[in-house]
Amino acid sequence: MKILWGYLPLEALGVLLAQQALGFSMVHAAMTIITAAAVTVLLVALPAVYHPHWPRTSTGRRDGARDQISALSWAFMTRDETVSARGLQTVREAATTRLALHGVDLTDPAHEPAARALLGDASYDLFQDTQPATMTRVGRCIDRLAEITATSQPAHSQPSQPTQPPSQPRTT
Repeated sequence: MKILWGYLPLEALGVLLAQQALGFSMVHAAMTIITAAAVTVLLVALPAVYHPHWPRTSTGRRDGARDQISALSWAFMTRDETVSARGLQTVREAATTRLALHGVDLTDPAHEPAARALLGDASYDLFQDTQPATMTRVGRCIDRLAEITATSQPAHSQPSQPTQPPSQPRTT
C-alpha cells in the first residue's frame, strides 16, 4: 500500500506540470488526476489474477514418459560435445533391457559373445570404454538397439539361451 501512496503524488505532479505547459484548464487537470489515481489503484492495489492449472493426472514417472525424455534430451550432451554419463547410463539401461529379451546379461562376462553378436562390436565396446562417448557412436548403438527390438520375441515366450563360449572337456 505504501507504493500506492508514492505513485499518486508523482502522478498529480506530472498532470499539474502538463497542465501548466499545455494550458489545460484546472477542471481537466483535476479529472486527469482522478482518472490516473483510479487506474493506479486498479493496477497496484488489487491482487494479481490467479490462473488455475489442470492438475497432473499422474505423479508417478513411467519409463519413456514425455517429461523423462525431455529431461534426458537436455542432459544428454556435455559442453565438449560428448555424451554425458547420465545419457550413456540411460542407453546402457535400454541395452540391458533389450538384451534381456534374448536371455543375455550385458553385465555378465560369460555372455560377452552373445552380447557382441546382438549389439555388434562397436556398440558393445561403447559400454566397456572409459573414455567419453561421441554422439555418433551412441546414435549407432541406439539404431542397433532398435533393430534388436524389432526382431525380439514376444513377452509371453521364453527367452532363448545365450551363446556360451565352448567349455574345456573334462578329464577324469
